[in-house]
Amino acid sequence: MARERSRRPISLAALAERLGVSLRQARRLWAEPRAEYEGRSLARLKPWQAEGISRATFYRRRTRAPRDEQK
Repeated sequence: MARERSRRPISLAALAERLGVSLRQARRLWAEPRAEYEGRSLARLKPWQAEGISRATFYRRRTRAPRDEQK
């Protein structure tokens, strides 16, 4: 079960069908450039340093927090 909603409004299978290509080809079209992915990753942003806690503590608290507080 995913925690975050998908940023894409259509499934990969639906995209492949719409474009008339295989799932493999659709996956290549769907792929996000690594630089973009890393640019928004939590490891890159390091929010635990801003809170003054360890990375493990940050993730532990995040899993225990109510869903509406998470983003």
